[in-house]
Amino acid sequence: MSNNVNTRVIFYLIINFLLIILAVIHLPKIFNRPKAPFEVAKVNSDLIISQIHDKQKCAGLRLNDKIISWDEYNLPSVATIDFLTSFNKIGDDVSISIERDQTRSHISVTLIPYYPSFRYVFIIIFVGFAIWAVSFFILFYGPSNLSTRTIHWTMTALSISVLMTTGEVDNANIFTYLAEVLLYYFYIFTVAGLFFFSTIFPVQKSGSLALRKLLTLDCRHSGQ
Repeated sequence: MSNNVNTRVIFYLIINFLLIILAVIHLPKIFNRPKAPFEVAKVNSDLIISQIHDKQKCAGLRLNDKIISWDEYNLPSVATIDFLTSFNKIGDDVSISIERDQTRSHISVTLIPYYPSFRYVFIIIFVGFAIWAVSFFILFYGPSNLSTRTIHWTMTALSISVLMTTGEVDNANIFTYLAEVLLYYFYIFTVAGLFFFSTIFPVQKSGSLALRKLLTLDCRHSGQ
C-alpha cells in the first residue's frame, strides 16, 4: 500500500511540475498583452466610447462616438474588442470605423499595454504560486483519501488558471493558442472539482462515479 501511495505522489509531482512549467512559459505573454486605448460601453444595441486612456494613441476619437467595426470585423459585444486585440501586439496600429453625428469615418488607433503597471501581474504570479503551494501542503500532510486528492487537483487547476490568464496571442506560436484552450478547461475542471468535493466532504454523498474514477486515476470503484 505504501509503495502505491509513493508512486501516486511521484506521478502527481511530475504532472504538477509539467503544468507549472507550461504556466511559467506563458507568463511573458501576460506582460505583453495589448488593449485598445479606450473603453467601450454598450448602450442599447450600440457600442459607445465611454473613456479614452491615451488621446495621443487615438487622435480624432471622442467620447460618445459609436464604434462600428474593428479592423473590418463587426463588434457584437464589448468583449469582442478584448478578444481581437489579443491577436495584435502593443504598438500596433488598428483601423476602426466610427459613427459621429450620423457620419461614418475611419481612424487609426495604437494599442497600449493591457496592464499599465506590472503590479497586477506580480499579484497574479504570487496568488497562483501561493495556491499551488497550498495544494501540495494538503497533498503531503492531509489524510490519504479521495477528499485530499480531489481538493489537491482542484487547487492545482485553480492555480494554473490564475497563472495562465489571457495574454498576447502570437499567430506564429501555437503554444499561445494552446494556453487559451487550457485556461478554458482548467476553469471548468476547477468548478467540477469543487462540486465533486462538496459531495464527498465531510461526509460522502451521492457523487459522480465517472468523475471519481477520473480524479483517482483508477478504473475500479473502491471505497475511500
